[in-house]
Amino acid sequence: MLNNKFELKNTWLILLMLATVSCAKQKPKEFSNYETLQLPKEIIVRQTLFISDKVGFVVGGKRSNHGYLYKTTDGGASWELKYDVDDYNLYVIHFMDSLNGILCGESMRYYYTQDGGESWNRQFMWPNLPQMQKDMSDFKKIVEYNDTTLLMVCGDDYNEGVLFRINTNHKNWTFEEKDAELSGLTIYNQKVFVSGFGYVGEYDFDADSVYQKEQHGDFYVAIHAFSETDLLMAGNEGKFYQSKDGGENWNVVDRKSKLSTKRWIINDMLFLNDNEGVAIGNYGLILYSSNKGEDWKEFRLPEKEMLYSISTQNDNIYLATEKGKIIKVKLADLRE
Repeated sequence: MLNNKFELKNTWLILLMLATVSCAKQKPKEFSNYETLQLPKEIIVRQTLFISDKVGFVVGGKRSNHGYLYKTTDGGASWELKYDVDDYNLYVIHFMDSLNGILCGESMRYYYTQDGGESWNRQFMWPNLPQMQKDMSDFKKIVEYNDTTLLMVCGDDYNEGVLFRINTNHKNWTFEEKDAELSGLTIYNQKVFVSGFGYVGEYDFDADSVYQKEQHGDFYVAIHAFSETDLLMAGNEGKFYQSKDGGENWNVVDRKSKLSTKRWIINDMLFLNDNEGVAIGNYGLILYSSNKGEDWKEFRLPEKEMLYSISTQNDNIYLATEKGKIIKVKLADLRE
């Protein structure tokens, strides 16, 4: 009897040790091999965009308070304020070429430049919008459909969303309202998919309309198309979703480190090529995949910053964060 009790006690000790080792192995790796680019003002950075190794832009600010646009010509060593606006935040910037770009923000503020971001012109879109949308939706994502057409998604407060189709001359646009906030947008061979709060849809260019594919409880913050049928979405609640049939059916890709010290809260996802992707989120979360999102390596920044969006330029990744900071990471350091 004593031997049985002794053996049982030893068995529980062994199991406890194995569980402890397992937990230790699954802890995220603290990531400290990065460079910090600092703006002159400690704003919340919403997006970074480098259009060359030296020339880049940062937008951000505070909702219903102030928005800022900074430009660098020396790779981020110094920044110059190029545009700011009272009472409204700025969220997203996109350049079609080295001279022509658009800047968008809170309550559908839309600006464009034709001189590389040195000056900006406001485009008033309100007269053509329904009354309910004038002070609600914020621009979140932009893609170029073709040489003359931009597609943009807006959304706010989880229950209002708009998809815009805008001519690159900034003079003609159409829009379609949705009952869900929209934040994700991807294109492959003229196939366009959008995602948002409990919503996935496919855009039909000829009909100029989005058709719903999926409705669920998660907030699909980002979507990427590897082909016309092979799709991956990132959910704010920490899961990734795969579809192999153009969004008709979806499978959940569970995160591997279920015993992580902090759960995953995902804010953005970006694929750099046909296989490699990065996702970021709260508490300094950085995820890296080398196989189309089938598996993810987890990293945490030591200061646990809030990470809002990802951009890339020549194997460097730029992460938008708080207090006027941009985190610059070499892709090679995530691959190790």
